[in-house]
Amino acid sequence: MNTHSIVIVSDSNKQAAQDLISALYTNEESTSTHGDNFFGVELVKGSDSFWASAGSFYSTELTALVNSALCHHVSFDSSFDSVIEAQDMAKVVIEDEPE
Repeated sequence: MNTHSIVIVSDSNKQAAQDLISALYTNEESTSTHGDNFFGVELVKGSDSFWASAGSFYSTELTALVNSALCHHVSFDSSFDSVIEAQDMAKVVIEDEPE
């Protein structure tokens, strides 16, 4: 089952959270990099960096993340903007360099 969620992890936990997701899809024949697609939105709170994923999570993914204690914040049934505002965070916007 899919659950719409917003999951935020600290910069120091980003790689471990991605590895955890990848481990769910790794088997004896191959190593998955599925987790590399998670946590692509950079957030800041003061001088601290965080990473977010928003969208539909499989229950196995969400359960693994929540049980791992790697999450800074998990939200259900909220908009992305309201969550980052409630967490007093800002989205990092990287402007394209002119050609």
